[in-house]
Parts: sequence; structure tokens; C-alpha cells
Amino acid sequence: MKVTKSQKISMGVLGVAVMAFIVDRTFFSPGTAGAAPTPAADVTDATAPVASALVPASATSGAGSEIRLPNEELISDRLKAIGGVDLNGVRDAFAPPRQWVAAQHPVAVRQERNPAAEFTAAHRLNAVMASRGGGEAIVDGQLLHVGQRLGEFQLVAIDRQSAVFVAGNLKATLVLPSTR
Repeated sequence: MKVTKSQKISMGVLGVAVMAFIVDRTFFSPGTAGAAPTPAADVTDATAPVASALVPASATSGAGSEIRLPNEELISDRLKAIGGVDLNGVRDAFAPPRQWVAAQHPVAVRQERNPAAEFTAAHRLNAVMASRGGGEAIVDGQLLHVGQRLGEFQLVAIDRQSAVFVAGNLKATLVLPSTR
């Protein structure tokens, strides 16, 4: 059987993992090999079969041998021991940073009113008819002659595709929508 490159890499990774496991259990385990046995008084009868299944048969064969379980500390016991922590001083881990919150509420910039743009957005040119005398325009379904007013704006000029309105020094041009 030929071993492929992928299989060689997998075996190498597996070998490193096994070595890491052995080193972890040998040097970093909670109990050490020379530690005194823990008393079995805190082991209940309900856990005895489970605990005996974890201990090798050679360890239970001797007279007077005790079941040893890893020395575990419950998280609830650790939290009770802390007791004096002031939770008001603890920052909420899920709260966004202040800079992000400030960026979500930018300072409102006051924009000046543009009446010509508002007029152009509010009205629609439906048709135009140019003539030598000026012509007519239909805006929002209403017929207007040159010189007539639509709100603040006065119709001053008409050409083939648009109508020009003026109010003071403001100029607004309405253009016919393109036909497709």
C-alpha cells in the first residue's frame, strides 16, 4: 500500500496531537503521581459504580485501596468565594464602545432651504406647446400661459422640452419626462 502525501501529513498531525496529550497528562494534570490519596467519604453510593469504572482493575485489587477522583472545584463555589465584587464597576461586555455610539448620532448639519429644487421636485411638466407669443405648458394637469404663476414661481419661457419658472433671483426648469 502506497502512503500519499495527505496521509503522511495526517499521520504527522496525529502524532503531534498524541504527544501533546501525553505531555499534558504527564506534566499538567490536576493530581500528581506522588500525591496522597483523597478520602472517599465525599463519594456517594450512586457514583461508586461510575468511579470504579474509571479506576484500573489493578488499583482496586489491593486490600484497603480507595477510589480516587480528580480534585474538582465547582464554578459556583468560586463565585460564592468572590463575594466582594462590585458589579457596578464592571463594564458590560456587549455594550458598544462610546466612539461607535457617538458616530451613530452625528451632529445635524443645517442645510439651507432651496426653493427652486423644492419646486422642481414638487411639480411635473406634462406637455409644452411653444409659439411665437410664448406658448403654453401643462404642469400637474394645469394649463399655464407664459406670465402666469404657479405658487411663488412665474412661467417665463417655454421651449420644445422644458418650461422655465422664476421667483426673484431663483430659476427652476421643469423638463418633460423622456418617452420610451
